[in-house]
Amino acid sequence: MTRALSLAALVLLLGGAVACSDDCPDPQNVCETRRPLPPVGPSPLDPPTPLVHVIEFRVLGTLGQKVDIRYSTSQEGTTILSTQVPWSITHRTSATSSFLTLAAAIDLDEDNFDPDPVRVQVQIIVDGQLFREADAIGLEPTVTVSGLFSGG
Repeated sequence: MTRALSLAALVLLLGGAVACSDDCPDPQNVCETRRPLPPVGPSPLDPPTPLVHVIEFRVLGTLGQKVDIRYSTSQEGTTILSTQVPWSITHRTSATSSFLTLAAAIDLDEDNFDPDPVRVQVQIIVDGQLFREADAIGLEPTVTVSGLFSGG
């Protein structure tokens, strides 16, 4: 009961708040004419944070095999590198769409030539979901995937 009375008193106190008008001639701001305070509106909303998409490029295949890789996004351009399988890199973007490309070519080691076929597989993963994938088997397999990602 005491809590309800306290709450009612608070509502009356806040609801009955008034302030002097701006044209009050009294220097101490005590006026006969009083007006209610304007209602307080909601605070402005913060701008929404942009949705960030996670793009992962992967090259898999015969473990330790030398591979030449080329990958690109519309925002970051093309990157070319030579490394060993397996390989992956992750990019984050707030772009709503992006053209993605991933290519891999096995680079045969002429000093240690092995006539057995090797495997190479490329994958583009967007937001944890497989977006594009391809693989090849051979002496010098090359594989490429690409596509336009639209993630809204």
